[in-house]
Amino acid sequence: MSCDTTSTTNIPSRSEPRDAPFRATTLIISLADQGVFSTSNFALNLFAARHLSPIDYGTFAVAFGAMLVLSRAHQMVFIEPMAVLGPVVYRSRLLRYLQSIAVLHGAVCAAAAVLIFASTFLLPSRLRGVMAIMGAGLPVILLQWLLRRSCYLRTKPASALKGSIVYAVALWSGAGLVALWTHITPLRLFLLTIAASLASCAVLARLLVRDLAGEEHQSTALYRDIFRRHWSYGKWGLGYAALDSVSDAGYIILVASILGLEKAAILRAIDTLFLPLQSVLAASVVLFLPLVAARVSSRPGHLIRIGGKWAAGGVASVCALYGVVLTLATSRLDLTKFAYGNTFYDQARWAVPYLAVAVVLRAVGDCGLGLILRGAGWSRSLFWYAFCGACGSVVVGVPAMRLWGIWGAVFGRLASSGALCLCSVWWYSKLVGGRTHGSRAS
Repeated sequence: MSCDTTSTTNIPSRSEPRDAPFRATTLIISLADQGVFSTSNFALNLFAARHLSPIDYGTFAVAFGAMLVLSRAHQMVFIEPMAVLGPVVYRSRLLRYLQSIAVLHGAVCAAAAVLIFASTFLLPSRLRGVMAIMGAGLPVILLQWLLRRSCYLRTKPASALKGSIVYAVALWSGAGLVALWTHITPLRLFLLTIAASLASCAVLARLLVRDLAGEEHQSTALYRDIFRRHWSYGKWGLGYAALDSVSDAGYIILVASILGLEKAAILRAIDTLFLPLQSVLAASVVLFLPLVAARVSSRPGHLIRIGGKWAAGGVASVCALYGVVLTLATSRLDLTKFAYGNTFYDQARWAVPYLAVAVVLRAVGDCGLGLILRGAGWSRSLFWYAFCGACGSVVVGVPAMRLWGIWGAVFGRLASSGALCLCSVWWYSKLVGGRTHGSRAS
């Protein structure tokens, strides 16, 4: 089914709102926003690993992984279609568009929270309380992510940065008080995250209304139109989110179910060392996806041919450099012992170079070529390269874990990343080949 969004508007008229001009300062502020937000979550994971036992940290990692799995589905239905459609289709009525999305977000997330709470009775007792709290706070946590991304529709990341600063201050003020007055538990860490997200939402909502104060107010809501367009774009994305989670955020759950919570904690601890890099990549996608979507609608051929090569080469170079530096730091400077305050997680530092290769492969497919495929509206391609990644995790990773333990888990990550990268290269070559050149694919 076609996901064509260019028929509504390609070139904004003089009467339509203009985006803020793209300058180097825009990129710097965007990176600062993602840096503040992701550094807070990165430090939260380090804080959890240092203060929790391996079993409790494994519990936290599984619940955090489950939240990320659900956030991927939310991203495909709300955030990513918003980044593609907002600058093109709804640019003249953006305030009403965002208000309608917020209402739909609340309804969907409330239903998901009820289902999560009901399903906790099927989980082991150690996970029930944490998963229930995570489900209850999911609408607030994901609303903050939605509002932060909304700030980029007019290329104004300064508002998103202010929201991230509020989040960081609230999170770490609360963490300091909890550490001072009582002991750290996975449940309390999630409560802190929910409270910090709520404070950030209040600030971001006010800033968005201020930034869009000049938008045209319409008396009619856009629910039906938004549902149709978002579903047209995101139906393949939902499958992508489910499959991609098997090889990404949900992989830690798979490891815990096969190898136990302690092994899941070890893999999560090593994965956490790559979070700063993943934050930079995420910041770049957040900033460039609306721009790519708008440019593809007017100059598809040039951007697709040149942009894909630059995007893939750029992310590969950055990820390779980061992997080399991290490998040297963990092997010669005892980075894992310094970061986590003990030698328990140091036993898996051998996995760093292998996971670095996996990160390079995944970044090329998902953040490099995937950025162009998303911007061109080829949402079906996301489903298929995520399917290849999930096959690598299940077909290779599960037997490997049963045979070789944590070694097998790392090998499964490599297999899934390689399969994903190869599939995205094939889809990009198909896009460049012009089989549906200059139009949006179904």
